[in-house]
Amino acid sequence: ERGAIARELHDVLAHHVASMVLRVGVARHVLPDLDPRVGEVFDDVHATSTAALTDLRRLVAVLRDPDGVRGDASLTAIEPSALPAALGVAVDRARQAGVVVEADVDPAVGTLDAVRGQAVLRLTQEALTNVAKHAGAAARARLTVSVEDGAVRWAVTDDGRGAAPAGVPSGGGHGIVGMRERVEVLGGRLEAGPTGSGWRVRTVLPPAGPARHTPRPRTGTPEPA
Repeated sequence: ERGAIARELHDVLAHHVASMVLRVGVARHVLPDLDPRVGEVFDDVHATSTAALTDLRRLVAVLRDPDGVRGDASLTAIEPSALPAALGVAVDRARQAGVVVEADVDPAVGTLDAVRGQAVLRLTQEALTNVAKHAGAAARARLTVSVEDGAVRWAVTDDGRGAAPAGVPSGGGHGIVGMRERVEVLGGRLEAGPTGSGWRVRTVLPPAGPARHTPRPRTGTPEPA
């Protein structure tokens, strides 16, 4: 199943993303006298597509040979010390989309374990993307991330006052579902819903600890001593 998914990601999705990168590059080449604002959009699309293609290739590598990449932080999780900067990039990208973002990020996030750090980054990226899609440009959002007694408190709230871009579907995606699944794996619970005129999504990720052993159910055949 992993191999089949990897082939689909590579042959379908990665192909189209690579095509996007090439076409934007061609557009930048044949339209040298662009308005600087349009040029910034092209540059952002090109950078975003290139980053997406890199992430897809990493994911394909993990799917094809999970044992072969185990322990390789560049393929499995973000380096913890790089998390504050990565969150800054996510915030800047939302701002480039027109969202006014206020970020309050505890520097202690740089000391998180790689798994929870990766979760915080992905949650932030998804939540801010949802603000841009559904609350729209000119919406105001606030990101808060803090570390208290080893637990991570994370939230993104928006005022819902922007105008959603034309052509953006109103729903039907799996963003919140995926966020909830990611949080539950780490022992947390995701809360998402309206607040005032906007929307809020938040969670608390419990402190990292040793993996808990779940006893196997007893069967009629005793195990050897």
